[in-house]
Amino acid sequence: MARTTTVLSALLLNLLGVDVFSGCFAPRAPCCDKTAPIVTTLLFKVAVAVVLTNLRVYPRGLRRLPGVCFFLYELICCLLLIEFAEKVLWAALENLVYEKISNITGKVNSSSSLDHRNKQSDVWTQRTR
Repeated sequence: MARTTTVLSALLLNLLGVDVFSGCFAPRAPCCDKTAPIVTTLLFKVAVAVVLTNLRVYPRGLRRLPGVCFFLYELICCLLLIEFAEKVLWAALENLVYEKISNITGKVNSSSSLDHRNKQSDVWTQRTR
């Protein structure tokens, strides 16, 4: 199990806007940056932190590390998992819900969402070159 102090430190750093692994994940959709409710994102991050306190993020062989090294290792693992959950899982779910609600209410037509997806894939191909 990850120590609570390490998970809370990683959560606090993430809430303060420290993105250590920001270059590893695709950028969020522009529609979600403006309309994302802060409270739901915060609740999701706290839920991920609760899961991390019950999850062992280190192999047994690393238990013999000195205290500071072990803390840094756990912190980096927790930061990676929190950022991954936020930027990949939560952003995809949020984007899906936003598109479905927009389609139901008729505010966004399907061609604009397809154009947005094409722009995202163009950005991804440019980043990988």
